[in-house]
Amino acid sequence: MAFPLTEALRTENIGVDKVTSIVTRGKLVRNGEKTLDMSTTLVEPDFLQMFTFPIVKGNANNPLSDLSNAVLTEKSAEKLFGKEDPIGKSIDVKMAGQWFRLNVSAIIKDFPENSTIKFSLLARKEVDPDYARIANNWDNQTHPVYVQLKANITQEQAESRLRLLSKKYRPDDEAAEKKNGYLKDKNGDYHSFRLLPLPKEHFSPALSNSGSMPKAFLYIMILIGCVILLIASFNFVNLNIG
Repeated sequence: MAFPLTEALRTENIGVDKVTSIVTRGKLVRNGEKTLDMSTTLVEPDFLQMFTFPIVKGNANNPLSDLSNAVLTEKSAEKLFGKEDPIGKSIDVKMAGQWFRLNVSAIIKDFPENSTIKFSLLARKEVDPDYARIANNWDNQTHPVYVQLKANITQEQAESRLRLLSKKYRPDDEAAEKKNGYLKDKNGDYHSFRLLPLPKEHFSPALSNSGSMPKAFLYIMILIGCVILLIASFNFVNLNIG
């Protein structure tokens, strides 16, 4: 999605309660003389209220309230600081060839390896060096956006309102779409927003950042397991009869 989408979702009447972008940036993080190969994940304050990543140390209420805040996982904190308490300490993250200083505000409990959403370090998306340039650019679509709908809003209602949002901010260019061979959907639109329930993301590699598995692969593994059990059963019966 594009950077301005989350603000539009907050201000337009879509039925969204919480929203966050998840943008992966940079490859290096530094603590003093120690530099590690570690990417920075840029999110919004709602991120830690939407997902169950328990905070084990530091600011548990709003650890990303300030643009200079950084949140580390237990594993990342140990790699950067060893046994030293990292809360309140400074680290440097490298993005777009520049170093940016952040202050550690909280530590998150390590999550399972099969987690669909993975990260080492969280920071605010506004610290992205390109933020000022693309904050209002609807054509620069670079990352996924997660929403939590209000309790009284269904997926169908939200998608219907998202259609109006799309027409307002990203209207179809019919001539260009026809030239590119695109077809309209059932609503007569070339572009539209769709919502994918979070449990389905784990089985949608095309839409997931990491930790996903296609359902077909899972079914194949189950089938192979059943075939192996069947063969083993036949062999056991034959040995006993013999």
